[in-house]
Amino acid sequence: MKNYKLSKRKGFEFEELVAGIFSEIFQNKTIRPTRGSGCGNEYGDISNPYFFVECKDRSTKDITIKKDIWDKLCSEIPLNSKKLPLYVLQNKNKDKFAVLNFTDFCKIMKRLYSEGLI
Repeated sequence: MKNYKLSKRKGFEFEELVAGIFSEIFQNKTIRPTRGSGCGNEYGDISNPYFFVECKDRSTKDITIKKDIWDKLCSEIPLNSKKLPLYVLQNKNKDKFAVLNFTDFCKIMKRLYSEGLI
């Protein structure tokens, strides 16, 4: 039971970190970890206007993208939502990775390019 509590605390701390980083990027927007993350109270781990975010803090050097977690994240997005699924992972070395669907990534890059931002 102790490992479960430690794992939950680490997960919550990572969610807090990601929410803080998003708050710096998306100023003037309400961004916070969701209430009761993983309990069905709210979907995803970070409440924000742009992404449905799932955060995972791994205790291994290597990380893998679990397809069932990605599919669950995508299935929770309402049909009329413009939010994109985003899977944020951290390994034991505190390296952080953001995973997007490649098509969504290309849409973001195309828009940035068309607006002269890249």
